[in-house]
Amino acid sequence: MIISSAEDGVYIDMQRKQEIDLDDKFNIGCIKEIIHDGDDKVFYILANKYDEKLGFFLIKMSESDTNNFIFLTKYKNKLDIGDATVSVARDEERGYKEVVLSYKTIYINTYNVHVMDITQEGQPTLYKHESFQLWESESKGLLLHNRDDFLKLSKSGAEIIALGSEQKRHIVDDLKNDRFLHSLESVNYLKIDPENFITFECADENKIISVYQEFSKEEPGGGENETEVETDYDKIYSIKLHDITLRELLLFKSLYVSKT
Repeated sequence: MIISSAEDGVYIDMQRKQEIDLDDKFNIGCIKEIIHDGDDKVFYILANKYDEKLGFFLIKMSESDTNNFIFLTKYKNKLDIGDATVSVARDEERGYKEVVLSYKTIYINTYNVHVMDITQEGQPTLYKHESFQLWESESKGLLLHNRDDFLKLSKSGAEIIALGSEQKRHIVDDLKNDRFLHSLESVNYLKIDPENFITFECADENKIISVYQEFSKEEPGGGENETEVETDYDKIYSIKLHDITLRELLLFKSLYVSKT
C-alpha cells in the first residue's frame, strides 16, 4: 500500500509492518502521480526530481517488493512539470499494453503526452505529442478507454488525440461537417527503424513531425568510479507541415484547368 500527498509518498508493508519513504528509496523528489495496475500488480510512480535534478522520471515497482523496480524513463530536462497524469491502456486482443503520461512544462509552455510500450524491455517510447499550454493555466488529461483516445481539458477548450491502432475514424462535428480523426499510429511509415518513435510538435503555428531514437547512456554517478544510466533522445529528421492558403489553392486549380 502507498500513501501519498501532492509531493511525497510512503510505501507501507502491512505484513512486515514496515514504512519505506519512496523519496529516500529511489532518490527522487516532487512526486507528481502514483497509480496502481491491478493486472500486473505494480505501481507506476512519476517524479519531477532525481538526484536533486529536474526532469521526468517514471518508475515501475512491484506492489509487494520495493526492491523489485525499474526506471522506465530517467530524463533530465531541467524543467518543472505539473498537472501530471499516468494511465495504463491495454488491448488483450491486439496484445499491447501502454503507459500514457501527460504533464505541462514550465518556460516552454507545452502540454506533453507520452505513450510508452510496457509489453517488452528496451526503448519504451512510441509517441510524444506536444501542444501549447500556459504554465499558469490549469489543465487536465484523461484517457478514454472505450476508444483509447486522450482528452485534454483546459480553459481554452478541449483537445482529443487518437491513441488507438485504428488508422482513421470518420466523425461529424456540431455543424454537420464530415471530419476524419487520424491516430498517432497512422504515421508509423515515417519511422526508419521499428524502435524509432515519433514526436508531434504542435505548440505553435509551425507544426512539425520528428522521428527520434531513444537510447540509454552512462553518466558519472554520485560516488567515485560510479556510473548511472540515463535516458536520452537523438533526432533523426523532421518534417514541417504547412497549411495551404486560399491563394495557393487558386493557383493549383488554375494549373489543373490550364490546357498547357
